[in-house]
Amino acid sequence: MKKKTVAGFAIFALCLSLLFSTALGETRQGVIYLEGMEEIIEEALFESPEGFSFWCAANGLEADFGTADGIEGVIVRNIYSDDYMVLSMISEAEAAQYAAAAGVDIKAEAAVSRVQVDVSQELIGTTFHFSTLIGDRGRYLRAVGAYSLEAAEGTAKYFYHILNTVTLAHPDDWVGRYTDGNGNTVDLEKREEGYAMSVSLYRLTALDEGTVSFLGERVLFRTLDASGNPMTLSLYQDGQDRCALRVEESTWAYLEPGTVFDGLEKLPD
Repeated sequence: MKKKTVAGFAIFALCLSLLFSTALGETRQGVIYLEGMEEIIEEALFESPEGFSFWCAANGLEADFGTADGIEGVIVRNIYSDDYMVLSMISEAEAAQYAAAAGVDIKAEAAVSRVQVDVSQELIGTTFHFSTLIGDRGRYLRAVGAYSLEAAEGTAKYFYHILNTVTLAHPDDWVGRYTDGNGNTVDLEKREEGYAMSVSLYRLTALDEGTVSFLGERVLFRTLDASGNPMTLSLYQDGQDRCALRVEESTWAYLEPGTVFDGLEKLPD
């Protein structure tokens, strides 16, 4: 891999970023080990419409959609240096070829559970170039990046911490009907043209047209409210065998942002 700096990558989809960048304000405290010492860090959730999510350190790193080393994906970079990492989804065939070139075979294991493999790491001058492959039940993510030798106990630790938090979406797992038994239901269907969602909220509204995005640990439903204005809902796991529906964006007085309908159980097929 030829050496490149972050300054060489171009943001190719600013409008996509504004529309789909779904770090929806979720933060948490994480733990990272630097030079053998435990450090508590603040992390923000980043969710990509390509179907994966990860937790990124909120200070010193930033994530956005872009291109690096000729690869389109989500760029994570150190805002104070040229250290960067690009994450992108690849096909099963690409993953097999990519891993085989490095003498790695993860297909069988990744067919049933999450697997993370460091494919390569090379020191060119004073810069480390690395590539990592993550597979989970037939879905694959590739991460490539570079960091300076001096950052081996800094930025590099943060990059690998991010990779350990990557969650790949499995759309078919979400297909089905969810209900709380009180008239609130969510239906998620798989059709020839893609996935469709409909939501019925007792004595409030029925929403059955919009777009569905799978982001790793949740499903986003972008639709229109009863007044014809944009509304975004998210469906996510809320305990074992239970889900919740949250209003993420809304201008409709009857459904304010932050409203949650919990206790939704998935009915048997």
